[in-house]
Parts: sequence; C-alpha cells; structure tokens
Amino acid sequence: MVHEGVDPGCGTGGAGAPRLRGWWSRRTAGDGERRCRREHECWGDRRGVCSPEEKKSCYGGPAGTAGVGICEAGTLTCNPDGTGFGACIGEVQPGTETCAAKDDEDCNGTDCALWNKVFGDAGDETPCGVAVDSGGNVIVLGTFEEGRSFGANVLPSTGATDVFLAKLTPAGEVSWAKSLGAGECGGLAVHADDRIVVSGSFSTPIDLGGTLTPKGTMDAYLATFDTMGGVTNVKQFGTSGNTSAGALAVSAAGDVFLGGTFDGQVNFGLGAVTAVNAPDAYLMKILANGDTSWVDVFKSPAYGIELLRLDTAGNVTLAGVYSGVINFGGDDFTAFSPSPDLFVARFDGGTGAHVWSKSFDTSGTGLTVRQRALTVDAVGNVYLGGEINAPIDWGSGFTPIEGSLDVFLAKLDSSGAVQWDRKYATAQSETFKGMVTDAAGDTRLLVMCPGGIDFGNGPISATGTQVFLANIGSGGTSKWSRRLSEQTSSTGIMSCWAALTPNGGLVDTCRIQGGLDLGLGNLTSFNDGMGNYDLVLFGLAP
Repeated sequence: MVHEGVDPGCGTGGAGAPRLRGWWSRRTAGDGERRCRREHECWGDRRGVCSPEEKKSCYGGPAGTAGVGICEAGTLTCNPDGTGFGACIGEVQPGTETCAAKDDEDCNGTDCALWNKVFGDAGDETPCGVAVDSGGNVIVLGTFEEGRSFGANVLPSTGATDVFLAKLTPAGEVSWAKSLGAGECGGLAVHADDRIVVSGSFSTPIDLGGTLTPKGTMDAYLATFDTMGGVTNVKQFGTSGNTSAGALAVSAAGDVFLGGTFDGQVNFGLGAVTAVNAPDAYLMKILANGDTSWVDVFKSPAYGIELLRLDTAGNVTLAGVYSGVINFGGDDFTAFSPSPDLFVARFDGGTGAHVWSKSFDTSGTGLTVRQRALTVDAVGNVYLGGEINAPIDWGSGFTPIEGSLDVFLAKLDSSGAVQWDRKYATAQSETFKGMVTDAAGDTRLLVMCPGGIDFGNGPISATGTQVFLANIGSGGTSKWSRRLSEQTSSTGIMSCWAALTPNGGLVDTCRIQGGLDLGLGNLTSFNDGMGNYDLVLFGLAP
C-alpha cells in the first residue's frame, strides 16, 4: 500500500504516499513507514508549517493600536501546499494624522487635535502672541495676574499685570517659563536660529538681564532670548511721555521690524523724532548687527501697530483699524464715521518707503472689526481675517451681516487689489479664533458658533456652541471643513493667536473661561465661574 524509496508528495493526488483509510502514509529509503492524520504531519519540519487554507490574524503596528482609529489587523492564509503563510492581507497600520480626514489616522484614540493645555490661577491670563521654532517648539507670550504656574514653573507677580514668556515642546509640555516683569506685552517672533524676540512696554523698573528704568511715563523694549530663555540683547526706547512697542517680525537675515506708538520725543537710533499727533505710530527696521536702518512715522491707528507681517521679498505689511484721517505715505484715508475702518499698508523692507495702502469702510458704531488677523503667502498676497458686527465694503458695495457677529476672510494680491472676500455667517453669532496661511496660500480658519455652519462644503451640524476648522484654498474655495470640538461649556474664548508648525499643522492660543473638549478630554479653566480668564493652548495636525 506504500511506495518505497520515493518522496514526491503526500495525499491521494501524489504518487508517493496514498491515503490509507483516513490516514496519510509516508515511507522513504531508510526511514521506515510513518502514518499521520494530517498530510503536513507526514513531512515534519520540511512541510509542516500550516494546514492548507488555515487562517490567522496578523498585525505589525505598535502594540495597542490595532482596532483603534483606522488601524486593523489583517489575515494570513496558509499556502495550498502547507509550506507557509502568504502575505498579510487587509492590515492597516498607523499613518500620519491629518485634520482633512475625519479619521484617527495615527491610531492614538484622537482625531486632528494632538494636544491641549490650560494654564491659569486666580487672576486673568491673556495671550499676546504665539510662534513656533524650526524644531516645532511652541513659544507663547502673554500677561498674567496674581502669579501663574506653568508646569513646575511658578511665576510670581510683581505688578497689577506682568508679562510672561514660555516655551513648550512640540507635544505641549512646558520646557521653561519666565516672568518679564510688570508691564504690557507687544509682539513675538523667532529667528531662523531659534532665538526669540519679544517687544513690550513698562512703567516701572524691570529686570531683563539687568535693570531697565523707564525714562518717560512708559518706555518700550525689544529683547532677544536664547533657546533656553536667557537674555542676550535688550534695546530700550523712550525719553518723555509714552512709548509703546507692538507687533514685530524677523527676516531670514536676522533684521527686526518693529512697530509701536509714541508721544513726545524719542530717539529710535537715528536722532530724535517728535510726535506731531498724540500719539503717532512708528515703524522701524533694526539690522542684525543692532543698528537702526530706518524709521517711518505717521498718525497712529486706533490700536497702534497690532498686526505686522513680512513676505519673502522683504516687504512689510501692516493691518489694523483707524478713526478720523490717516496717511501712510500715499493717499489720505478718512474713516466712514462713526465707526473705525480697516486698513492695510505695505512698505519696502529695504528703505521703509510706502508701496501701497488700502482702506475698507465699515458702516456701524463702535468697534466694528474685531479679533483681526493678518497673514501673507510666498508671493506676497495678503490675507485678512476677523469678525465684524457691521457691513463692510471691499470695493463693490457694503456686504450686510447676517448675525450679531460674522466672520470674514479676504485676499489682496501683492499690489493691494482685492481678489476675493468671503463671509462665514448664520443668523447666530460667529466668532473668529485664529488663522494661519501656508506658502501656497491655503488658509486654515478657526471659527466658533452655535448650531453649525457652512464653509461651502455643505452644512456642518452641531449641538450647542462648537469650534469649527476650515481649509480655504488660495482661490477662496473651501477645500474641506469640519467640527473640531466635541463640546464646549465656555462662556468666552477670545484674544486668539495662531502659528503654523514646520509640518503644516497649527498651534492656537486663546483666553478661555469655562470648558473646551477637542476630543482629548474636557479642559476646564481654573477660573470657571469666577469671572476671570485662563490661557488655553492646543496643537492640531496638518
């Protein structure tokens, strides 16, 4: 019943070992006869890997990620001859998290939001700016009252309002934090080598690597810090009256562009300058070697120099609101009384010469354009975003508002011509929570509103008031949009600033009262129910 001296295969189809009444039989020269219930058992290690068509689960991703988000185990199937398993079919391992897809691509149990933190104590905390260095570390500037804790860093209060500077890792963990003393914060930027530049104002002596004593009622400072928070350079401006420092930007060459306001007489490095109005605004360029290159002076906008950006050609763009009559070096602009109007002005970064300026009328009373933001793309196009409670004219007539507050976004080309304007609104109140623009001109916009919103991709429904995220392409069309928050119990999220990360994500900071859940668990302010505000920071995927 068996064949001696041959080893061609097992089974009824093989010539070497026919099946004997439910058994498999094998005999080779010198081995004797071997019988077994399963075919592969006849062949031991040479063929006994698995049973034909046998299946088992397979997964090569990190432990604990299978079955989380998009990740799932695959299936291995034994080859027909039992010699081994084929490829793992259907397996999905973790990928790169994005906010465009409403899935958990990195399989960590959350979607889009990467981390979030809240910082605060008994008093108010307010951010003045946020920046990201080349390694993705987060730098935040703001003010605090009554002391503040940043992780293990406890910052004492020396005045009614103190300025803080803090650095967090790309995952949102505090690296260090320090107090800059009593005063007001201005602007924040990061050099190409990751040094940090901060501007601010002070009315009492402060310590920035040495004591600074104001020469006037209020003086301005420009301070540079190394990556560990050590002061490496400080400049002080002020001789009489009030001098404040506002927004700033740093070029790739290390030149600093700083704006602010002053009254009286001040020497910014090129001789004394006297304010004609009360106050006037200044815009100046400080070279990498510390020398002042040029200073422009003009009537101050309503809130000083609050928004300032550089493009890749080195041009400086300002934006803000003004009342009355203003001139940036071109035409006179007169605000559409009684409301402040919106302006944008561009200056040559090499000389400080006026390039162009634009004014956009608003029709309302009080502060009509609120929570403003300014960005530029790689070719010098300008993007303006914010919230507004009155009609605005972008050049073709006033656009009415739909609710008590609407969110707007507009694009101007490099010559100042309006390319498009968009309004994101319902009959409710929409509020602006920050925006970033990448080199290609795609703008990611954060909006908070009750009940849902439509950015052009179709309505997004929501229960209660939620935070939404949209990616608006350079042509003004929304590429994608989504609800970002799981829930909010906040009575206020405001004063928001955003920054782009090296991998195309964003970091946002706001002052918050109440709670916010971005899918990472509910963040509740320390001051919840006490009428004060804390600082919230969160990071989002690309």
